[in-house]
Amino acid sequence: VKEDRKTGLIDKRMYFKFWNLSFGYVTFPIIVVLVVAAQSVKIVQEEEALTWVEKVESGDNGAANTFNTYVILVVETVLFYSLLVFFVAFAGTLSSKALHNMAFSGMLKSPIRFFDVTPIGVLINRFSKDTLFCDERLSYSFCLFSTMLTEFLASMVVLCISNYYFILILIPLLLLMSVLLVFYLKTSVEVRRIE
Repeated sequence: VKEDRKTGLIDKRMYFKFWNLSFGYVTFPIIVVLVVAAQSVKIVQEEEALTWVEKVESGDNGAANTFNTYVILVVETVLFYSLLVFFVAFAGTLSSKALHNMAFSGMLKSPIRFFDVTPIGVLINRFSKDTLFCDERLSYSFCLFSTMLTEFLASMVVLCISNYYFILILIPLLLLMSVLLVFYLKTSVEVRRIE
């Protein structure tokens, strides 16, 4: 019996379904709010650091107050990112647990013929490597993707505001990046299937 193998990319709706298994439809908006809040505080923190350095170099007496504000913003940035990572890890664990329970329930309800034609290695793989991927790598990858995406977007907005000619360079760079991304994703999927 040959193992079923799906080809192509995972449908984007599957990611939403996965995250909705944890806290329902509020999971994704909470993650978006936490990512945007963390990135916004980080941008303000970096601006406050520049203000503090300018005040110290000019000998302004308000440098101590600016430094205190900077420290508070650093603590807020760490708290927002920590809260984001904790929430994504917790939601991912809840989603993985629900997914595992659904798979196990489906396996228990399967007819005996299913066990006759399905190799035991396939079943073990579904409940070990695939579940491990959902438990560990999916949450981490999503958290990393969301923070990198917001940092990229924030950087592009700041660059375009400070120098609007940058938009002329940005459009070809985005096209090149999308072509390379499609190539990388296809290669990465095939390499992981070989694993």
